[in-house]
Amino acid sequence: MTDLGTLPGNVASYAFAINALGQVAGQSAPTLPRSLAVVWQNRQIIQLALLPGGADSWARGINDLGDVVGGSTTTNGAERGVLWQAGPLRDRDAVRLAHELAALPGRADS
Repeated sequence: MTDLGTLPGNVASYAFAINALGQVAGQSAPTLPRSLAVVWQNRQIIQLALLPGGADSWARGINDLGDVVGGSTTTNGAERGVLWQAGPLRDRDAVRLAHELAALPGRADS
């Protein structure tokens, strides 16, 4: 077992998925029940972007290309599915997001 650590000053972290490269997707909590989506790679923790005005985010899956699927809150507190890839954060609805992740090459369960 390996302690992955938290973002600086956070109180807890949770890992939900790992890919073949050893990258881990999950969340770090500044306070409970708040959460911030993160990826652990090369012994470092990286916070993923929030949707504009959002306060919370979470990562639930990662493929072998490092694409991460999860969610983020919006300014009004609504929860949206998101896809983190190289470049800007992509806001996606949950159904379309699940189909996109399944179609991405290099997904961890392929």
